[in-house]
Amino acid sequence: MSHELYAVGLRLIEVAKKDVAEGGAPTLKSAEMLRDGLMIALLAEQPMRRGELASLSITEHLSNIGDRFVLNLPPELVKCGAARHYRVSQRLSNIIRLYLLHFRPLFPNATEHAGMWPYKDRPMTDKMIRRCVRRHTAKALGYAVTPHRFRNAAATFTSVVDPKNIRMAKDLLGHSSLFVTEQHYVDGSRSRLAGRQHAEAWATLLNRLEAHNANKLMR
Repeated sequence: MSHELYAVGLRLIEVAKKDVAEGGAPTLKSAEMLRDGLMIALLAEQPMRRGELASLSITEHLSNIGDRFVLNLPPELVKCGAARHYRVSQRLSNIIRLYLLHFRPLFPNATEHAGMWPYKDRPMTDKMIRRCVRRHTAKALGYAVTPHRFRNAAATFTSVVDPKNIRMAKDLLGHSSLFVTEQHYVDGSRSRLAGRQHAEAWATLLNRLEAHNANKLMR
């Protein structure tokens, strides 16, 4: 669910901070780590589509309101054709501020383009982002999670944590109809969650049986 993916991003951010603390200054390696962690945590918190994430510009779509950042996406960048505004949490807003001031400038040619996610001397494409997210989630969780699956994770999280307000998932995912949310995200996500819980229950039972049999042999 979303909180598991969020934790993956935070761990990468902490690794980047640790590298800086040990080395005394940010490096390109730590900048890449913090960029990736921020990207994953942001996707978990604000499950936008991959194309929206890739198109983010620090000059056009990022605004600082009080102590928080807001991501403002115009209609032409959104699949449903309606503008979206993502209000980032204070925790991630602080990370964005740190990233913009000390880490993003380390990428080559970063001052020559406004892409939120630099890669070498240019902004990352949506395919690059997909590969990056899959790589980190596979390493952390044992299985790869695509950016699109973050939207399923958000729907699952909402349906489990606050089932009475499942309509919130519709607005979170930017759907015009609750039917679309339930049909393509909530129902499928619940099925996957049930399957995962079933597998975990079986694994627990088998471990208990193996332990029981081992105890019998030792008697």
